Amino acid sequence: AELIDQRLRAIQIASDAPSARDTALECAVAGGFGWYRIVVDDIKGEKMPRIEGIRDPLAVVWDSAAIRADRSDIRHLAYMSTVSREEFKAEHGRDPVEYDGASITWAPSESSVTICEFWYFDESGNVFQMLMDGAGVIGEPEQFQASLIPFIFVPGEEYFVDGKTYFKGVVRDAKEPQRFLNFWKSEVAEQIQSKKTPPAIVDGKSITDAEGKVYPEWADAEGNYAYRRVNDPS
Repeated sequence: AELIDQRLRAIQIASDAPSARDTALECAVAGGFGWYRIVVDDIKGEKMPRIEGIRDPLAVVWDSAAIRADRSDIRHLAYMSTVSREEFKAEHGRDPVEYDGASITWAPSESSVTICEFWYFDESGNVFQMLMDGAGVIGEPEQFQASLIPFIFVPGEEYFVDGKTYFKGVVRDAKEPQRFLNFWKSEVAEQIQSKKTPPAIVDGKSITDAEGKVYPEWADAEGNYAYRRVNDPS
């Protein structure tokens, strides 16, 4: 058990696992949910697992029938990502084919292409990964040695209303208080600005007409008088 703990600790340190989890948590706080994943690197013939962050949680499309809080009951999942065209050609031996612009929500750059990782369980309960681009399936599906699809879900607040699932982070509830705070600060700043110029000190006769009414130029649009009145010298 101690050896396993040490191995897991070494994997997390080498993967910078806290950064991956922090990214997922920040996405959950801001938008309602986040993801990170486990990938396996081939290092000199040895399989080495690595924890990897996912910066865009909307790039993950999962099984809508999954209902557990951690989504460990997912049966299939698609993950959209981009790779450079040179890297794609070197690994798969052909030029990449872009997806139809109507089928994805973002477009790759001139030097990159969008690919889809599709994860699923077969009839025997084994986990498989299948790569796809705009031309279809790339190569053959590969089995992943795990009992679950290696994507970890980090939820925010979750609601199920009228047959639909809604996710919410803390930002939505913080909008109105922040607007009120901004308004209050603007009002304070305006009052401070208006008090920089001291009011004129005048006697009553110098700012009134024959009927005793104050001349309009001594008041602003809201009827506030820009002077301080002293006793008439008589």
